[in-house]
Amino acid sequence: MDIKTLAYPAIATIGALLVYFGLGLSVGAARFKYKISPPQTTGNEDFERVYRAHQNTLEQIVIFLPALWLFSIFVNPNWGAILGAVWIVGRIAYAWGYSVEANKRFIGFAISTLTTLVLIFGTLFNIVPMALFSFSGTRPTNIGVTDGKLLACPDSPNCVSSQSTDAEHKISPLTYTGDPAKALENVKAAIASMPRTKIITAEGNYIYAEFTSSLMGYVDDVEFFLNADKNIIEVRSASRLGKSDLGVNRDRIEAIRAKFA
Repeated sequence: MDIKTLAYPAIATIGALLVYFGLGLSVGAARFKYKISPPQTTGNEDFERVYRAHQNTLEQIVIFLPALWLFSIFVNPNWGAILGAVWIVGRIAYAWGYSVEANKRFIGFAISTLTTLVLIFGTLFNIVPMALFSFSGTRPTNIGVTDGKLLACPDSPNCVSSQSTDAEHKISPLTYTGDPAKALENVKAAIASMPRTKIITAEGNYIYAEFTSSLMGYVDDVEFFLNADKNIIEVRSASRLGKSDLGVNRDRIEAIRAKFA
């Protein structure tokens, strides 16, 4: 995943924090209005409703924010941001209703609580199968070179390819000068210098390697195809599981490029 795709969940996070900050200010204003001096938190029912709206939001936000980010990373950042916006609306409705009358807080409370539950169980639904059935996934059988082309990237953002045309998946190929065989040896050396790597295939102008993450053992499939006519090495790096990769595949190719130079 390109880090830019997390911009919307980040905006939702900032929005939630601003709501919490605003409720804190409203508590200060209510103290002044109802003459409730710190550290006193009781003595006026109108003040107590404002105070509880702020405290309840604190109780909820410590659950909501981790749930938002887990969902955004493991499921979908755009839907995570949308659900984050719904949570914010629910919190505002809760605080406004509570400040008017205690019985009017329930709709806002239900909206924000249900949203948090969707985030939690949506994430669990996505990651539990991976935990039960292995994070390494199954080695793909459809990769390789066909008519000079590597397999196209899927719609998910956790893949980059020098033969892709869309900005989300596109990455520049490696370039070389001199002996093509030497260039392939340099690619192998760059792979070998990186942790938790294994070259599976190295035949002719094609290299296929597996890269395993240190955390939970996720495996990414990385391919290199040397095009001697253009003095380039086409590259493709794709995650087997999930949708988000936080830019790992792109960063990996750039790291290899730096070693290859």
